[in-house]
Amino acid sequence: MMRQTRSLAGSVAVAAMLFAGCATEVSAPAAGATEEPRVVTQWEASDLMFKYRQQAMELRDMAKRMEVEANWYGGRFGQSDERAQESREKASQLWMAAQEAEQLAHEYGRRVPHGQIF
Repeated sequence: MMRQTRSLAGSVAVAAMLFAGCATEVSAPAAGATEEPRVVTQWEASDLMFKYRQQAMELRDMAKRMEVEANWYGGRFGQSDERAQESREKASQLWMAAQEAEQLAHEYGRRVPHGQIF
């Protein structure tokens, strides 16, 4: 049973890191940069807005799962357990990536004329 829990937790962690890596790769400026997203057509802006909103939702879901995992490890092995701390750190990174994706969705949404979501 313990081996299954570890492999599941490991799989979730790897998936979260890969997905979070994809999110930062796709997103525009790095943290602290004042650069705006690239110039796109209204059609592209609408599509990007939808994709970034979808990505933000998926990242938030993953962050919630990592928090549940952290709470489980914390309850079972203590809050200072290394696995609990790692899960909390991953959840925090996922929350930040979700916020960045939502901000990009908002930026692209501002480029689509009101009521013209394609």
